[in-house]
Amino acid sequence: MIDRGTAGSHEERHAYRDAVKKALWYFNYKDALQYIDKLIAEHSTKERSVILQSAKNYINNKVTLFSCYALRKYLRLPNSSNTIERYNGLTVSNRQKHRGCSWSNLGSNSQTLLSSTNLNKELDKLLKSANYEDYTIDLFKAA
Repeated sequence: MIDRGTAGSHEERHAYRDAVKKALWYFNYKDALQYIDKLIAEHSTKERSVILQSAKNYINNKVTLFSCYALRKYLRLPNSSNTIERYNGLTVSNRQKHRGCSWSNLGSNSQTLLSSTNLNKELDKLLKSANYEDYTIDLFKAA
């Protein structure tokens, strides 16, 4: 959105985008929003302003999902969900890829939750939990 909402050469537009990405990398989302406001003032065609405002709205709506990626890298934690998605696929593939099996989204998600909590040795904690509303699981359909 930053590329489409700004004017200038290819290199200039990428420099604007990289400045926003750098701020978000360090979880300085307020700086990113201020930088976008500056871009709106400098590149003030109506179409570009709408695109840049959409970028601001996206950041505001998703800020609770952001993390400090620089800190995660420093702590040698993954910055993507690739590892989680891979192990999620491995966890459920043994049971779900047999001939004739048909799985609903609820059944698949429930079976994944049970399998992953069992692998993490937290199944007892899940089953003893008094509040099942924290988990999107239907134990009867997953069994």
